[in-house]
Amino acid sequence: MCVVEIQPGPPRPSASCTTLVAPGMEVRTDTEAIVGIRRKTIEMLLQHHPLDCPYCDQSGTCELQDETFSLNIWKSPFETVSKAYPEENLNEVVMINHNRCILCYRCVRVCDEQMGVHALDVSDRGGRSFIVTAQHKFMDCERCGMCIEVCPVGAVLSRPFKHVARAWQTVQADSTCPHCSVGCKIQVESRKGEVLRVRVGEPVEPNRGIVCVKGFFGWSFVNDDERITSPMIRRAGELVEVGWREAIEFISDRLTAVAEMEGPETIGAVGSGRCTNEDNYALQRLMRSVVGTNNVYLGPNGFAATHQVISSTLGSEAVFHSQDELLDSDVALVIGADINGTHNVLAAHLKAAARKGGPKLIAATRIGTALDVFAHKSVRVRPGAESKLLAAIAGEEIADPETTVGVSGNDIAAIRDALENAEKSAIVWDTGLWTAGRVADIAGAACNVALSTGKTKLFPLPEKGNLAGAVQGGMDPAALPGPAAIDDTAARARLGEFWGALPPTEPGTGLDEFLYGGRMKALYVMGEDVIATAKDPAAAKDAMDEASLVIVQDIFMNSTASVADVVLPGATFAEKSGHFINFEGRACPVTKSNPTLGDSREDWEIPARIAAQMGADFGYRESSDLWSEINEVAKPAELSGSMTAASVNGTVPPPGGDYPFALVTETNLYTAGSSARHGPVLADLYPAQVEINEGDAETLAIEDGQTVEVTSAGGAVTASAKLSRFVPAGVVYLADSLPEVPVRELGRSAPDATPVSLRKVED
Repeated sequence: MCVVEIQPGPPRPSASCTTLVAPGMEVRTDTEAIVGIRRKTIEMLLQHHPLDCPYCDQSGTCELQDETFSLNIWKSPFETVSKAYPEENLNEVVMINHNRCILCYRCVRVCDEQMGVHALDVSDRGGRSFIVTAQHKFMDCERCGMCIEVCPVGAVLSRPFKHVARAWQTVQADSTCPHCSVGCKIQVESRKGEVLRVRVGEPVEPNRGIVCVKGFFGWSFVNDDERITSPMIRRAGELVEVGWREAIEFISDRLTAVAEMEGPETIGAVGSGRCTNEDNYALQRLMRSVVGTNNVYLGPNGFAATHQVISSTLGSEAVFHSQDELLDSDVALVIGADINGTHNVLAAHLKAAARKGGPKLIAATRIGTALDVFAHKSVRVRPGAESKLLAAIAGEEIADPETTVGVSGNDIAAIRDALENAEKSAIVWDTGLWTAGRVADIAGAACNVALSTGKTKLFPLPEKGNLAGAVQGGMDPAALPGPAAIDDTAARARLGEFWGALPPTEPGTGLDEFLYGGRMKALYVMGEDVIATAKDPAAAKDAMDEASLVIVQDIFMNSTASVADVVLPGATFAEKSGHFINFEGRACPVTKSNPTLGDSREDWEIPARIAAQMGADFGYRESSDLWSEINEVAKPAELSGSMTAASVNGTVPPPGGDYPFALVTETNLYTAGSSARHGPVLADLYPAQVEINEGDAETLAIEDGQTVEVTSAGGAVTASAKLSRFVPAGVVYLADSLPEVPVRELGRSAPDATPVSLRKVED
């Protein structure tokens, strides 16, 4: 179909996809002869292709259908020969209809060349060829859906979408995936206010036409029946549905009363990396310009502190770099968590680049990853020793490194040499829950490597879709939007001009001090579960019980909402417009595709309406009003950095005694925050389970699927066991964001690397 005529050139048609451009070349694409060749090609494809367009899910978006009509083909001169193969389910979400397959091999190539998985292959040759799974009958792949996306006909299909709708029945909206900080461009397809599927958007930055399982299948929580859909006020111990006017007036009166009686410094707000820039900006403006407090926080995360360490050490320009700078580097060191699970699309780009002779990939992770196959060097670091490994790479002498960090001295020297000898190098790490308790050490050690080589760029990956945007939007008790310092005269003047009121001059207190210090009288929580993520859930709950007012704004009930005085229904990514800021610092637009569910509202609108009720109308009518204001006032401070090496503390003690295993926890490929567990697809793809080494399982007489108990000095959890070749001996892997198996029960503030024991639960 891609043949063209070239002059000067051969007397026969040439394939445009494999012919190099040359000076003076004339290319003709639509001559009578070329069109005739294309017609014959389509006619031969139709010889074996069933004419079941009304039944086929691809109807309306089928490339074969489009070409047939564009070439005015109304019947085939060849006798139709049906293949008569039965439909086949390849796994939980992918199915194939071999009868419709035109053997273009796109599904095979995208899986292999772009995703780096190679779960599909071609069996037999010639007219008997057909698509098969690469290793065995069940396609145990990453379930990214890209084989479905690139199929030009209705051969490879989405099982969740089968016979749900046709393309012309849906409303399409280009938006941004909310699940991680890659910021993938997606297309949301809806009908009658219900999201039916998500597809890949245009092949542009940052995802370049691919998505992962979270982007393709992680949308079903939007339609979940358990969504909060109406405002609620607690009366006589029970949450009762009320109208918006009553809820807004109640909140306004109570906030005003607390501020007058107890002081504004007793009021605080918690924003979220799951909400847009506009949402977070509106909430912090309510607190700062109306209530009069700088007590604005983000839920527990590693990115905010990482941002601060890198800015103060290397300068503000060192925090964000483009994806191209990573992929064009000579050496890329991935340390700590498996970014194939946390930031899958970025990992896919890294794998593809390494495969094509791009960066030498070095994977220094706690468990085996999909990057290992493509890595120039792959080592396993002892959980809790990641910062010490970076310190050793930066030149710090470490006695017995194999025992201390789990990596031999020769391997450390080889990694150091690779980074030092490279013209351009990079260090990549996810800043998720696994860094808790050692965020500053990891970031500081990475800065030390950058200082020692003088040419290493850092790529800290925010664990939530918009943590970078929330920091920019001002959710920091010690910084203004930008972020800029509280005492930055120019920043305060800009805010005063737009707000009509200057923010308080004193920084807010830390979140832990505010929660547990006895000074909290009112708390506004947007998009986070403060109790579930608290270092001391019982103390956090007691503090909220004693507070005069607790407001929770979310899409699902959670442990914090269950004790709140007011619960407000927020909106999902499909029901709001705004922006996320991805790991590059790139603004990624979020576009509203659905009306808000029930009486829920876009999250920025709720604090804006409360402010208006309190006598300070912000004047926002659309999210674009907030975006314009953010771009005017949120100017990041330009910091040069100290350019001095940071002090890095020691590693987490190794496990032993009654707790001989080390716990590893991080975001899994199939987990994307507690909200996504409400959708049936992701929850079914990855049930709550504990992954253990096959040798350890044999020693403990644990079989796959058996119930096991993981116990630490702080608590215990129970789940089914999964034997995994990726988990090293002596390690127990438990994904975060599993409400069914809360990993924080094993270590409240820093569960990763916690010593644990493992035993089989007898029936």
